[in-house]
Amino acid sequence: MNKKGFTLIELLAVILILAIIAMILSPIVSKIIESAREQSDRRSAERYVKAAQEFYVESQMDANKRAFLGSNIINQLELDNDNAGGSIVAYEDGTVEMAITINGRCFTKTTTQDTGEIEVSKDTSNCTVNSSSVAIKSISSGNDSVTIELDDPSVSVSSCKYGTTKSNLDRDCTVSGNNLVLSNTVPGTKYNYEIVFSDGSKRSGVIVANPGEVINPINGGGSAGGGTGYSGGGSGSGGSGSGGTSGGGVAAPTRTEVNGRTVYTGRMLSRADYKYFNVDTGTKCDIVDFTANNGNTTNAMTSGCLKFWAYMEDDLSYTMILDRNIEAGYNWADTTNNGSGPTAAYARLKELTANWQGTITPKNYVNVYAMSGTESAYRIAYETDGAHARFITTDEVARITGNNNFNPVTSSTGDWFYLDGGTSVSTGQTWQTQIATSSEASAYKWLFNYTYGCTDYGCAVATNGTFGYWTSDAVAGTTNDAWLVGYNGALNYRAGGGNVNSPYPYFNGNGNYAAGVNYTGGSRRWMGIRPVISVLKSAVD
Repeated sequence: MNKKGFTLIELLAVILILAIIAMILSPIVSKIIESAREQSDRRSAERYVKAAQEFYVESQMDANKRAFLGSNIINQLELDNDNAGGSIVAYEDGTVEMAITINGRCFTKTTTQDTGEIEVSKDTSNCTVNSSSVAIKSISSGNDSVTIELDDPSVSVSSCKYGTTKSNLDRDCTVSGNNLVLSNTVPGTKYNYEIVFSDGSKRSGVIVANPGEVINPINGGGSAGGGTGYSGGGSGSGGSGSGGTSGGGVAAPTRTEVNGRTVYTGRMLSRADYKYFNVDTGTKCDIVDFTANNGNTTNAMTSGCLKFWAYMEDDLSYTMILDRNIEAGYNWADTTNNGSGPTAAYARLKELTANWQGTITPKNYVNVYAMSGTESAYRIAYETDGAHARFITTDEVARITGNNNFNPVTSSTGDWFYLDGGTSVSTGQTWQTQIATSSEASAYKWLFNYTYGCTDYGCAVATNGTFGYWTSDAVAGTTNDAWLVGYNGALNYRAGGGNVNSPYPYFNGNGNYAAGVNYTGGSRRWMGIRPVISVLKSAVD
């Protein structure tokens, strides 16, 4: 049998064809490999940003870490299998800026960019952080202008420009000392700005011009109604603030409105989720631990494994409210005047939570409310005092329930509302129409469980000793009223008058409490204290 092999010419032809194919495929394969390497390095850069955000959050509980804010913390971050050089800075306002080199590439992020906007280049020789350390002290709006106040800069302002898009900063700010004025702004319009200082550093951000109304964002529903926007991106809340821009990743974030009122921001969870958290150790626990801690009773608790309801989040943390009052009741204020805020209740809140661990220090809270046609205000010094917990705000209750008709600044006693009141608004129900009953559970029972007689209004568990609990806010238009979450499933108020010797406060025509902010109710007080805390997600998930 004849066997014939390949000839030399044929073999050379095959080799030539393979060589040509290799020449064609080599750049393609190299490009694929290069792209895969860049994507891998980008993921590493994102991990550095995430680690810096976590460092900021932890710094709110660790004075040693807090000392590093505003400086390069790349050597303070604990990441496995990543080896980057350069700078990454977490600022006091929670923003993060980065310029690091990984495998011959420069990865940069400004304070107003999020992790999805990290930029990459091969110019490693100019891979530096250039944001200014000059802080934005405040941002305030008029009807047609916005003023940015700088915090005593040690360098002068070379230029300040603003516009409606990042790529077209076509207007010049007016510079007057530490104040930069953006003129001819339109209320509700978002403006990008960039400040360049004489040392070459920069500070940029986003502002929403506003005539002065306080926002009531609903379940992450954007910034309609305005507010002053974001100082250098620092008031962003993880990924989205309250439907606004990102840039923070900041736990327990706040936004200060144009009139000075503080609003805690974050993404409202579509449904509150319970978490078990040990306040003695700052770590996760479970239902077994909770039961062992007498959690199967209706008793108030201040230590060990407790049950909380998470209702708001950012990228790194949950904001949660305890499932019951830690005090059967306590005065809101020491006198019948609400002008100084919840002085008595706050003192007791600090005392009862003084030893709690793992909570993020809340930001100071400024409440502004209308009084006789003018605005009055008080401050609760959570951050100044190093508090471990705070009160829920009326703004949060309104956001949780979806009631965007409630304005914390101007709402008076007549604006009380049922938590479920808007559920059937399409059928003609109003916020002051009761929906939840003893036979129809409330969608917000977790907000008023463990109050006296609450099962008649849709809660799950009732208990003696308290008819509700205090919020942080005074009622507009009066001098002695404060807002509370009541046993009847409503955001309600405590009105003046009533028989202080009676074992029960009496109720006026619409079911509101007639007892006064400092009513003691004879042998026991009737409005309790229900703490709100923020903790890292990693501590409870």
